Amino acid sequence: MVARLPARPAAALGGQDFLAATTGFTLAARDAAVVSEVRSGNVPDFVRSRVTLQIQRRDATGVIHGVEIGVCPDYLAVGSNMDFVRMPLGAGAAQQVADLVDASLPTRQLVDDVWGQATVRLTPQPLPPTAAMTSNAWIAQHHRLIQAQLQGQPRDQLTVGHKKDLVLSRLLELRPGRVAIYGWHWPSGSVIQPLSTVHHAGYSDYSHGLRLVDRRVRVDGQARELGQLLRDPVLSRLVSDEGPLAQARLP
Repeated sequence: MVARLPARPAAALGGQDFLAATTGFTLAARDAAVVSEVRSGNVPDFVRSRVTLQIQRRDATGVIHGVEIGVCPDYLAVGSNMDFVRMPLGAGAAQQVADLVDASLPTRQLVDDVWGQATVRLTPQPLPPTAAMTSNAWIAQHHRLIQAQLQGQPRDQLTVGHKKDLVLSRLLELRPGRVAIYGWHWPSGSVIQPLSTVHHAGYSDYSHGLRLVDRRVRVDGQARELGQLLRDPVLSRLVSDEGPLAQARLP
């Protein structure tokens, strides 16, 4: 799926230069810049890689199925392997990025599955809530805190505990024009952020992350589309603890 992105251009901006170039942008303009960089291939290698979750779960009738689904080991980032920065996105831009690489956003259930199977679990490091939460300066500061925890860790390992996830949710059917966020697990497994649609769809701040999930999954060894599973009244339970979703993508 990620093969659809071109190779990273030799002259592409590093993460720090990208932050400098977009400082002062509106959230919408910054989102557009991130989408443009991803489209050009300006992402570190870990954004192109996948770790396979192995899930055993009952469907709505009680039958147990095995599900295999590829997930990005870390959150979306712009830049090179040595100089990248994890970038938050509003809902529309997040869906654009997912479409570029034939991916999906996760559900709340899948976020918990990722946490349960992660090999690198970081301790959340929230910053004080202020009007600066959406700024590049805070994105950069939080990125440095994360990287300090990751000293010496290989980048292809499934890593959790450092961001909230943008997710697909039934709540979005009731509250259109919003973005759904969930997660930021403590090492104990409890979460800082319960499932919420408090923010408008274009909002993002330093604490948000986009973890790409493969649209193509395997159920009992058979290829399926994640969107089909999410809409199925019986099989949706395998990947969603909210039951079936009428919309398997963001508007």
